[in-house]
Amino acid sequence: MRIKFLSKPDSIKVEQLIAKYYEALTTSEEERELYRLLSHPSMKGKYNAERAMLSYFKDKQTVQLRLPVKKILRHAAVVAVMVVSAFYLMIVVTPDAQASYAWVNGKKVTNIQKVKSFAEASLSNLPSSSSIVDEKLKEVSTEKVIENQLAIFAEQE
Repeated sequence: MRIKFLSKPDSIKVEQLIAKYYEALTTSEEERELYRLLSHPSMKGKYNAERAMLSYFKDKQTVQLRLPVKKILRHAAVVAVMVVSAFYLMIVVTPDAQASYAWVNGKKVTNIQKVKSFAEASLSNLPSSSSIVDEKLKEVSTEKVIENQLAIFAEQE
């Protein structure tokens, strides 16, 4: 294990390294050393521009994003329980008798047998489909329809 003691940097050495840096004569090791010297607490007010230029030697800190997985899972579980409970209440607890009803003369009828009898009575009042078709065919004459359609086109010209 290595113990490094931070001694106050020699200002003459710092000045020499800065001059050498500006002349582009420093090695990468000397630039690291210069950055280390400039990062000393006694140099905080001085050489800010040089420290900023050499900041690429700064140790890159990794940022970890920590998601509260347990908290998210707990909330998701609560929501899932609530949704399942709501569906259970809607499907199982709701009786079928209340789901089957009809409105007859402005009144709600929930008795299934009465609803069926009203439906059958209303269906028996309808005319047969063949009688309706025969009546409509008698009303329409193909010759009259063709003449009326041709007359409409003749008026537009």
